[in-house]
Amino acid sequence: MRLNYQDYLNYIDWLSVNLSSYRIEIYLQGLTEKEFLALVGKIKYYCGKDGVSWLAVYSSTNSDTARITYKKTGKRGRPRKQIEGADELPHIHALITGTEDKSAKQTALKIKKSIDKRYKTLGKKISKVRSVSGRGDHFATTIHYDLKQADNYRTGGSFDYIGYHDTHNYCLDTNYLDKK
Repeated sequence: MRLNYQDYLNYIDWLSVNLSSYRIEIYLQGLTEKEFLALVGKIKYYCGKDGVSWLAVYSSTNSDTARITYKKTGKRGRPRKQIEGADELPHIHALITGTEDKSAKQTALKIKKSIDKRYKTLGKKISKVRSVSGRGDHFATTIHYDLKQADNYRTGGSFDYIGYHDTHNYCLDTNYLDKK
């Protein structure tokens, strides 16, 4: 990956801003992709209403053994990306990130309440909201952890999670920040 100067400047801006981020942990095992897309619709609705960014990840791989491989099909174009590792029951990770003006906490709590209400018949609350430091390595590690094991992911809002992840990894691998 080559890093142009504008990506570098965006990355430096992301590091200097302290964004409020909250992780929604959903403890409902064995979800299908259809249920994932239904939950994505719910997350998209609440985050769009409040103007915050979000990342939702559907995973069926254990994060400790997850690795990315590329499968060549013999056709032209980019090889297909596959996640390999020990199988696990499908689960969802969700990350809600606020803006400089708006915190994401109330939005995360609304989504949690909505999810718990939807799966009320199970007799217990199935989701939990946790704070994630909006700056530095903890935030970057959280994004990396989610994307590393992602079978399917969706994003929305103004924050570019994929760009942040790629730029952060590139800068760490090449000591790009030390060269400037």
